[in-house]
Amino acid sequence: MGSVHRAIEQGLALADPAFVRDRMTEGLSSGEGLIWQVRDPIYKSEKAGKGKDSVYHEVFVDPGEDDKRLWVELLSHWLRAGVVEGGAVGSDRLGADGSGPR
Repeated sequence: MGSVHRAIEQGLALADPAFVRDRMTEGLSSGEGLIWQVRDPIYKSEKAGKGKDSVYHEVFVDPGEDDKRLWVELLSHWLRAGVVEGGAVGSDRLGADGSGPR
């Protein structure tokens, strides 16, 4: 992260060290990556038995993420990728999902 973000990060680290350690990232590969970072617990139905004696049970697959807060630093990713033109992010060069350069 940039120097401005380091100062903010230091303040956040004093207030909530776990947030800085676990919930700050410098970019995501896609919108699906963002959703994964704030997902609810995942369960799936599994069938037990056969025929009319069959029943479905919910099976725990993934705990999800309890903390839905997420700090995503995207601009620094775009700057490193050369997306900035004339001092502003060239929105015409970003993917439709905002994930970065096309």
